[in-house]
Amino acid sequence: MNTEGNDHQPAEVTPTPMVAALVTHYNRPHLVGEAIQSLLDQTRRPDAIIVMDDASDSLPLESIPADPIISVYRSTENAGPFRLLNWAMQNIASDWYMIQDSDDISMPTRLERLLDAARTHGADMVGSAIRNVKVATGEVRVTSFPHDATLDHRRDGRPYVCTMGSCVLSRRLWARLGGLATGLRFSGDVEFIARACCTGRVVNIPSIELLRRLFPDSLTQRPDTGMGSPARKALRQQILAAASARVAALGQGLPVDLRPLSTAPEVEMELVRRGERHLGRTQ
Repeated sequence: MNTEGNDHQPAEVTPTPMVAALVTHYNRPHLVGEAIQSLLDQTRRPDAIIVMDDASDSLPLESIPADPIISVYRSTENAGPFRLLNWAMQNIASDWYMIQDSDDISMPTRLERLLDAARTHGADMVGSAIRNVKVATGEVRVTSFPHDATLDHRRDGRPYVCTMGSCVLSRRLWARLGGLATGLRFSGDVEFIARACCTGRVVNIPSIELLRRLFPDSLTQRPDTGMGSPARKALRQQILAAASARVAALGQGLPVDLRPLSTAPEVEMELVRRGERHLGRTQ
């Protein structure tokens, strides 16, 4: 069993850590180029950008800039974002990973500010406030998160204390947790953050560093998987129950079960275009 007590050691961020930006893409050919360009425009550029297509109807290579730091992969099946992200963290050598959806836009200062916060607070995972835009209606809403997400989560087991789409996270944290819950098609980010708060330092910065565009067919908006859907409500109860059990164990000084809620086999990814700045496979 993957367990750990409450003995977290602060994360260390070297002066020049290796950072890979991980972009998951599915049927957003008109948006993926803009999302990637926002990574190329960072004041602190990632060392590599890994674009992973989740078996879209067609691979929009023409929309993906031909920059030396960009490599493009394609899944042999529609596996969902968490299997793709987990594959990248398993196979792409990097100290830190910057998560980016293909229909989101990063603010130019995002990576620089997140890494600065990781250094300042000894954090394993750092997120930011996000600006949400519902494309169909134009409704805009800003979502902020508590500065000390770990403290908030351990107080009451509430898992919604950060969002993976705005964060950077260390490979050390990913490995300590045994990876993402690859068996989940949605809410795998919430499940991971709940486990992360029981063994690592998770913080948020107050600035808005991500623009998230919400479409009617987004997982959080669709009738079958949206925030109010029966399927998501049922999964939320499982995540909350597991989170409460971990928090109770922490409070009693007992080992904490850090295993992912659900796992699936590693997805098969094909290299479509290799960038000159390719980070290769982990050992």
